[in-house]
Amino acid sequence: MFSRTISNKNVRFYSTTSLNTLNTIRLDFPKMIVGTYSWGDKITWKYNSSRDDGNIKETFFTCLEKGLNCFDTSDLYGEESRSEVLLGSLIREAERSGKQVKVSGKYMPWAWRLNHKKAVKESLLKTLDRLGQSKIHLYQLASFAPTFSTYQSLADGLADAYESGLIKYVGIANSSVYEVEKMHAALAKRNVPLLSNQIEFSLLRKFPETSGLVETCRKKNMLILSYSPLGMGRLTGKYSKTNPPPGGRRFGNQPMEDVDKIITELWKVGNLSGQKTPPQVALNYLITKNVIPIVGMREKSQVIENYGALGWNLTQDLVEFLDTKAIYGRNNPSWQHG
Repeated sequence: MFSRTISNKNVRFYSTTSLNTLNTIRLDFPKMIVGTYSWGDKITWKYNSSRDDGNIKETFFTCLEKGLNCFDTSDLYGEESRSEVLLGSLIREAERSGKQVKVSGKYMPWAWRLNHKKAVKESLLKTLDRLGQSKIHLYQLASFAPTFSTYQSLADGLADAYESGLIKYVGIANSSVYEVEKMHAALAKRNVPLLSNQIEFSLLRKFPETSGLVETCRKKNMLILSYSPLGMGRLTGKYSKTNPPPGGRRFGNQPMEDVDKIITELWKVGNLSGQKTPPQVALNYLITKNVIPIVGMREKSQVIENYGALGWNLTQDLVEFLDTKAIYGRNNPSWQHG
């Protein structure tokens, strides 16, 4: 990482020395987390059990072989929480051979959930039962949008589960600067650290950086987790203006003629970085900024491709160059505040 802090059009680079307080915690997370949204989702990812479960199993164990042992899921992924059910069965099999797996899950504070002290624990226990675990590595408040509850009531629900030993780390997702400030303060009243903010952050959505959200999280010693770091496949080079991605892929949904231009630059940067591919460069762009990408994978080939983003870093000049090509991105004020 960089030895100095540089400001370029409101984009900041952070030295590793400014993140030293996170070093110990960072060792508890790989530099890349495996996303499981597609493991069971029939609407966007057209999941089919008979077709996909074998590939998912192969993907899972290939990830473990590569040291990618943290998986992000949710009880909302797939019918009857299929993602958690499938992940749980694979974890049980892995544990029988001595392998360790870490899971990050989510709690959605629906408006009808009025008693979060009760609802967080009930929801988490169901998740843990599906996963076959007694404790979850990271449990995140999925969004503040669907609730009318106070920050303190939400924090108290998470804090109770944390203090009871059901959660190792507490995080939030899709949260704005204001929401980070409020939730950080509410959890602090219970002496519970706020570890992370999971947000959509990529070359197709640099809003979290230009808005000051990334800087706010850094100042509070929080990890930044990035979902859809490849824009739901758009930054892989697989799609183009003449071959667009399937409908329904809302994250990173920029005009493909603009995406094509970024892909061209990713190939150029990749050639200057040891013959790296567009997805490897796009992921390393985030990793070099000390962001942990959550990368959806359900094919062994995707694991091998994405793993190539690790073990090296883009130069400072190339990161700055890509910053000039990144798109501001879209926000969904109804739920995606960060």
